[in-house]
Amino acid sequence: MKKKKTELKKPEQIQEITNSIEKKESQIIEKKFEKDDKNEIELESQKEVDTNKTNTDVSAFSLSSLKVKKKVNDEIKKIKDSKEKENQEIEISHLREKWNLYSNELEKKGKGNFSSLLTLNEPSIEEKTKIVYNVPTKSSKKELIEIKEDLSRFLKSSLKNDYLVLKFEVNNEVNKEFFLTPKEKYEKLKEINPTIEKLKTDLKLDF
Repeated sequence: MKKKKTELKKPEQIQEITNSIEKKESQIIEKKFEKDDKNEIELESQKEVDTNKTNTDVSAFSLSSLKVKKKVNDEIKKIKDSKEKENQEIEISHLREKWNLYSNELEKKGKGNFSSLLTLNEPSIEEKTKIVYNVPTKSSKKELIEIKEDLSRFLKSSLKNDYLVLKFEVNNEVNKEFFLTPKEKYEKLKEINPTIEKLKTDLKLDF
């Protein structure tokens, strides 16, 4: 039996086969890269969609919250507007009673300076709802301004009148002998005895 001879391929044939193999490998690699690029693009697109959706959800939530807040505020405003304001007639005896009560409470809280100012004289009523209180000096008025808002709220509630207006006025005729601050006392002493200014300078006092 004759053995089949193995035919040796020529160099040109070998090169051709090699080129063919390399070409196929190159095509496979290109297809792989194309697939990876496609997957990456799809992934990025999905991320962008998710981000946009999240932003949309957040925006929708924010708008919804604002609408709810506005609705609540509107309801609160309606309640306040619907509440009938009190306008009970203010009687002078009742006013002075509540005024002294407030002054006593300040004394108990250790705010004797304010309490003293509120007992210099009696408050008066003008134009039905205007409460006027005269003080002797501008510094006295300045001190009382600190408690004006709180005192006004107290009087409105106690006297059942939401239209009440409190006003402090300086009247030099009020309790002329009352001097709240050390400076006021000093000015009064200087009027009585002008030489006290020299004494102040000699002793290097500052008040």
